[in-house]
Amino acid sequence: MCEFKIIDDGDRVYLKFKGDLTIEHGEKIKEGLNQVLTKGKDVVVDLDDMSRVDLCFIQALLAAQKSAWNSQLSFMVSENEALKKYAQTLGCMLKKMRVFSPEVLKLVKNKTNIKEL
Repeated sequence: MCEFKIIDDGDRVYLKFKGDLTIEHGEKIKEGLNQVLTKGKDVVVDLDDMSRVDLCFIQALLAAQKSAWNSQLSFMVSENEALKKYAQTLGCMLKKMRVFSPEVLKLVKNKTNIKEL
């Protein structure tokens, strides 16, 4: 199962995923990422309710991140233990993927002005 919810707060758009973010749900993942990218706002991807992840999701995240950056938009991803462990097995550097701790995302959600993290 894979679900997503989009919340547009005016300044940013939040994409909250829930469930398994794996190749079986690739179309649903792509749909969610495309919907937030077309809004033309900074993006925060919330993975608090994610249970599983695979390479398909990491590739989709990186492609969405590149698209956002090409449009001069920020793209942040919440820290999630499953994502962290999987990325480490692949040798990915989460800092380059702009994965942030819950504390940083709280600042963002509270509309604290963070120019460059």
